[in-house]
This record gives sequence, C-alpha cells and structure tokens, in this order.
Amino acid sequence: MSNNSAEFSLLNATKMASFVGVPLTLFATWLVQGATDDMKIQTDFAWKFGLWYALFCFVGSWLIYFRYRKSKLFMPGVINAFIGASGIFSVLGFSMFFFYFGFAPMPMWAHILGVGGGLGLSIYWGYLVWGDVMTALHKGDLLSRIYVEKEDAIYYMYRSIKNKKSLSDRTPFKSFHFYAAMLVAPLVVVLNRVLTPYTGSGHGVFMVLSFFGLPLILTMVGFAVQFYILGIYYPIKLKRQTGKSVVVPDEDF
Repeated sequence: MSNNSAEFSLLNATKMASFVGVPLTLFATWLVQGATDDMKIQTDFAWKFGLWYALFCFVGSWLIYFRYRKSKLFMPGVINAFIGASGIFSVLGFSMFFFYFGFAPMPMWAHILGVGGGLGLSIYWGYLVWGDVMTALHKGDLLSRIYVEKEDAIYYMYRSIKNKKSLSDRTPFKSFHFYAAMLVAPLVVVLNRVLTPYTGSGHGVFMVLSFFGLPLILTMVGFAVQFYILGIYYPIKLKRQTGKSVVVPDEDF
C-alpha cells in the first residue's frame, strides 16, 4: 500500500477545514459583530473569539497535514474533518442560537432557559443517536465489515460497503420544534415592532434564527456523534485492544 491515498484523504480534510470551515467561521463572526452593535451588547468577546478560532482552524489544520501527510493513519484526517465541520457549527450553532441566548440583553431566566435548554436538548439528542449507531453496528457483522483486521493494521472500509446508509434515521425535522418554528417565525417579525424593548432592535431576527437554528444544531449533533463513533471512538478502542492502528485503504479512493 502506498501513502498517496492516506495523504489525499488528509489533504481533502485539510482543505475543508481551512477553505470551508474558516470562511464559515468568519461569516459567523461577522454576523455576531453586527448583532453586537445592533443590540448594544457590552462585550467584544464573542467576535474576538471567532477571529481567533478561525486562525486556529487554518493554522492547526495545516500543521496536522504537514505532520502526518506521509502517514497512513486514519485519525489525522478525521481530526481535520472535525475542524472543518466546526465552522458549520459556528454559523448554525453559535451565531444562530447560543450567541443570542448567551449575550443578548434579556432577563437572566431567559439566558438560563435558552442556553441550558439548547445544551440539554443537544446532549439528549446525541445520547439517542449514540444508541441508534451502537445498535446498528452490533447488528449482524457490520462492525467487522467496517474495520477489517489484517496482519499489519486494521483497515477502515466504511466507504467501500455497498448499500450503506446513515446508522441513525432519527431527524429533528419531524419533531414539534420544527413545526413550531414555522408558525412562530413570521409572528416574531410582527411582534418585534409592537412589544417591549426585549424584542427590540436585533432581537427579532435572532429570535427567528434561533427557532430555525435549533433543529439544524440537532441534525449536526447526530452527524457528529456518528462521525465520532466511526472515526475516533472505535479506532482508539481497537488500537488499545489489538495494538494495530486504523489506516486508510487504497480501494476507498
């Protein structure tokens, strides 16, 4: 086996982290900065953190690439893929939901309910998806077909499995929250003009975004849990059990 395939995989993940994740993080930072000015939020932590995080994503992903570009290991590509995906979360998760309930002017109970409710629901959703994925992996011989043990290493074969699908069919878009968002969103725009300053300048837009953002966050949590189990949890577990590293096979490309 040559190292070209593993290097190609890592290079793709690095490009996603630096040229997709970083622009999305910068867009989220711009959105947060606009909201900070519009709602007169007395802190610059959020947008400064966004800039530093974008720099971390770009520099960190390329450092990983140059360190492991000649390696056949599966893990570095997974880490860089996570870095790229975090840019999507910075838009859908932080700027569209957690920033508003964490920093916008509102009563303390609203901060607690918003941030606590979003985190609690995300953790619970991740727990449900974890159970779905584990059940699917241990049904039949799927786990042994994904991680094929050879004398020299364990090969990650998920891409080559025919008729593969998501290991969890759970979706938040069939839940009550999505339909509530479809009803509440247009009402918020109207109420923004007639209610108290609590729904004043800037609040209306972010209240709408938060209703649409939460189902999207849960969807991302589901993908992240499956990705973590396949790309990090089992490779580490198998490495400890067998002493063999999980590597990328040529036939996956």
